[in-house]
Amino acid sequence: MIQGNGLQDAYSARLARVGAQDGGMLRLNMEALMWLSHSNRALNANELCQGSEVAIGSTDLDCQNIPAIEILRGCYFGLVTLEESSNTLHLVHYTLEEYLSENADLFPSPHSGIAEVSSRYLNFRSIKSLLPAHLWSRKGPPLLEYTSCYWGKPARGGITTSVNTFTLRLPDRFDKLD
Repeated sequence: MIQGNGLQDAYSARLARVGAQDGGMLRLNMEALMWLSHSNRALNANELCQGSEVAIGSTDLDCQNIPAIEILRGCYFGLVTLEESSNTLHLVHYTLEEYLSENADLFPSPHSGIAEVSSRYLNFRSIKSLLPAHLWSRKGPPLLEYTSCYWGKPARGGITTSVNTFTLRLPDRFDKLD
């Protein structure tokens, strides 16, 4: 539990600065904070950037819309750090994770949001069209390993109609693998 109001006030002030950004940057940054505070493992910069591109209603990955990590890094106001050696993003301190989880109104349904992005991503045409040999290659799409391994865990936190729809489509892809 965060002790005192000092850190809470500091985090509130920083999030207010994030909230003052224009609509696209606000959505992008809040989504990234949601991923970093609710993902099942640390995410690298490429995974987070690709996950941020998956929009509700999209049917395929649009590489032109994937934000550069420099754009994300410049908008976090000190809330996120990048570990250069592993290219992994982290919240600046464990107390920020506590703060974000205690303020549930910031992310109304984070688990179902991550589950929906993951299941939608796995159903993208460009992902489904990968040859089986390329599914787990190091050169595969950045978010593929995370979504393949962890899509079901956040779904346990709340399944929406969209998550259910995309999840039911997943076996179609794998039934065709010989």
